[in-house]
Amino acid sequence: MNSKEIARLAGVSRSTVARVVNNYSDVSQITKERVLSIIEKYQYAPNSSASILAGKQPKEIGLFLGIDKEKKVSSSLYYGEMITYVIDKAEELGYSVVTSIIKDEDYSNVLKFLNTKSIQGAIIMGGSGKIELIKSFRKKHKIIFIEQFSEHSELANFYGLTNIDNYNAALLATEFLIKKGHKKIMHITKNESFFSSKERLKGYKDALIKNKIEIDLNLILEADYSDEFSEKVMLNYLKYGQIPDAIFAATDLTAIGIIKAFKKIGLNIPTDISIIGFDDIYISNLIEPRLTTVCTNIKGIAYKTVEELIYSIENNTIPKTNIIKDIKIIERDSVLKNIK
Repeated sequence: MNSKEIARLAGVSRSTVARVVNNYSDVSQITKERVLSIIEKYQYAPNSSASILAGKQPKEIGLFLGIDKEKKVSSSLYYGEMITYVIDKAEELGYSVVTSIIKDEDYSNVLKFLNTKSIQGAIIMGGSGKIELIKSFRKKHKIIFIEQFSEHSELANFYGLTNIDNYNAALLATEFLIKKGHKKIMHITKNESFFSSKERLKGYKDALIKNKIEIDLNLILEADYSDEFSEKVMLNYLKYGQIPDAIFAATDLTAIGIIKAFKKIGLNIPTDISIIGFDDIYISNLIEPRLTTVCTNIKGIAYKTVEELIYSIENNTIPKTNIIKDIKIIERDSVLKNIK
């Protein structure tokens, strides 16, 4: 019996099983009781628990997720998918995963796990990747950061790094809209202190310049990566600003929030406005209209990161930098096919 079978029997995701095992507070009592009853019935023990009972050093890695103080992990569908894929690959390679939260870029919890050697290495994602905070880690630790800083940073000499090719992905998304005939293209991004946001904004701007379209700073809005806040930002903009031809949203959840905003004011997508997202999370194919998006291969990111971390642990090497270039447009229904 493994976590995948426990999840299937309980009717939940593997990430939920992991949160129950790690006693997270964001799981409802009903769900927790259902999962625990199945665990008890089938006498399931995570890999780390089984190793401890056998008197062996557990083979564990940590997955640490940076979120804003007022947010919850359950609000991020991207994180949900990432957690599941990390657990899948780690378990396949004989490791279990401890998941924990970094609130407001407080890395003390990560250091606690690493310094007590309860985990052999860590994957850290989310947050703005502030260099002075990352430098608080000891260079001897096996750590891979996802989307935290540039591969050209001095930090890449000491820690592993997995980045999406954000610049070219944003260039691709913006040019996709331009080729459909759109010229007044809005970009909704997150704070530029975030490495990925900065790269996507640069790709968006360069695509406009390349195609001789003037950059209008009024068409660059700042939101976060949640649908709720993005909806509020868009509704507030629509009170004063003109409706653009198309929108390139920094994430799929951002795009979903925008879609909700336009539906509230009675506009049709894509007849009145085209929208493209970023990430290709599972729900993007289920909403109405189905979301055209940039597929960044979340599964590939997770698998590659876990493989590299475990290789570095078992061979005592510094984790390598990996730039994920497997990026493509998934064309669905939220972008007008051809403008007359």
